[in-house]
Amino acid sequence: MKITENNLRLAVAFLESTAKDHYGYVLNDRLNRPSYETLRAWESAGWLEAKNEGVNPNWKQPARTLYRLTPKGLHEIRETFRSIPISTYHND
Repeated sequence: MKITENNLRLAVAFLESTAKDHYGYVLNDRLNRPSYETLRAWESAGWLEAKNEGVNPNWKQPARTLYRLTPKGLHEIRETFRSIPISTYHND
């Protein structure tokens, strides 16, 4: 995983609840920036599983996508965090 601010923020969001499905729009709001490109890249790499919710014709919104971290994704995140120097975590 390339260490970018968006990747790190997304990793933290998934690590806070690894067994939970996350809506793409909620992740976007939480990151305060678009993350769909990153989500698609992670899905292509096998780090996320995505499933689309069925659309209710009474709703006036597009279908929503739920994302779940895979075991491979969890491993990649852990390896990435191990490779970050400790000084990166401090603002001293």
